[in-house]
Amino acid sequence: MVSRAAMTTLAHLYVHLQRKMDQEVESTACVLLHKAGESSQFIREDVEAALSMMVQNCSPGRVLHALLTCGLSHRNAAVRRCTAQHLEKLACLLGASRLLNGKKDFTCRFLTAISKLALDSAQEVRLHARTTLRFLGGHKDFLKMVEKFVPPRDKTSIKDIITKSRGLRRKKARLQRVATASRGCKNQVSRDAVCENEAPLNASSEVQTAERREREAALQESSIPLLIHGHTIEEYQTIYHSVVDSMVSTTS
Repeated sequence: MVSRAAMTTLAHLYVHLQRKMDQEVESTACVLLHKAGESSQFIREDVEAALSMMVQNCSPGRVLHALLTCGLSHRNAAVRRCTAQHLEKLACLLGASRLLNGKKDFTCRFLTAISKLALDSAQEVRLHARTTLRFLGGHKDFLKMVEKFVPPRDKTSIKDIITKSRGLRRKKARLQRVATASRGCKNQVSRDAVCENEAPLNASSEVQTAERREREAALQESSIPLLIHGHTIEEYQTIYHSVVDSMVSTTS
């Protein structure tokens, strides 16, 4: 409980004092990395939280020095994993351009360390280190920096990792393009099918309308005229007016 409270306090100090904690980074980071090797999950989580605050708020040069001094060659794989994890966070925070084109000493130390961790015997250590290499591998100057700073014994392996990573990235992009094109074709086929289904429906509707009009015309032609007492309407009107008009004139 006491150690967890102390680590939480360190995290708050990193956040609030920021670069004023630079002089204490190495000593505090060594203590935190040592605690990363403990079996308690709660303690490891507190260690990672405190180290994350250190990476985000203290000077990158001091952070790199502390991580490499205390964790790079540690015998405990959990400590090396924690070191690789926070080197990855440092790389993401700085960005590939700043890391590779910044101070020569910083770039040299970082690439040397991350290359060593990428070839570590422990898989969990290699995972974080190779993720960092893949992140940096997208930069146009990365291979040139590898050639310049990575130890000769590690160069071939690191280049192979980057080559495979780029190959997978190109393959993934190609598959995404194929999937996009396939979706476009399916949508076009669906639209064509809808149009084909609508065309017979429209034709059928037009035929039905024409047939209805023909039936109405035939009924009009064949219908019997309206008769009143055996006379057509015009004949009945003539007879009506001849009788009624004469009666009206006689009465008046």
